Amino acid sequence: MLPALREAPYGTEDIAVAFYSLDFTNPAILDPYWVEDGRTVLACYALATAQLRPVDFNSTGEPGGPTHPVQTCVVNTFKLVDRGPCPAIEQVVSRHFGYALVCGQT
Repeated sequence: MLPALREAPYGTEDIAVAFYSLDFTNPAILDPYWVEDGRTVLACYALATAQLRPVDFNSTGEPGGPTHPVQTCVVNTFKLVDRGPCPAIEQVVSRHFGYALVCGQT
């Protein structure tokens, strides 16, 4: 999915692909979560133009730290994990973006 979004001829339109729910029958997905919750979705975005975004952002404070021009990104919503992103999702995303660009902030 990520290479396809990065190469997509989306021109002036943003593209978003949202997966209905994570596969909680897969132990690699279920194990890090507190509970199985159908509201936990995965969304992949390909933006028409890059946006300069902080790599770390916490909704309880001000954005800070290094920024990066984001054009393709993945968001794992309703994070019910103890800390950081789900390891199975983190492995796939870091393979395409590099580990330094994966953060588990809200």
